[in-house]
Amino acid sequence: MDMAAAKVMVDIGGRYAFLWKMPSYNQTIPREDKYSLDDGKDFMDAFAKSANINLHVEIYSGEDVHHVLEAVFKAFGIAMDEATQIDVRRKGVPSTKGRID
Repeated sequence: MDMAAAKVMVDIGGRYAFLWKMPSYNQTIPREDKYSLDDGKDFMDAFAKSANINLHVEIYSGEDVHHVLEAVFKAFGIAMDEATQIDVRRKGVPSTKGRID
């Protein structure tokens, strides 16, 4: 994850939304032999659509595809873990709609 930083936010509420945000200077990270940032973006978008969740990915820094994607996937794992935990302090459905579709 050398010299790369990313943040991922997840809402498991039954509605699809996807955002992939990165600084304009990062748009030119060169493709590696086997994968690119577009591959990571496509995976995240397909995951969000299939799971019907809100998924926002923000990349803050990085100049190497491997390290940037490593930061994204580590942040994604942490966000999914947090989003799927049961908060014993909350009673009922954790949604302002009163249900999760």
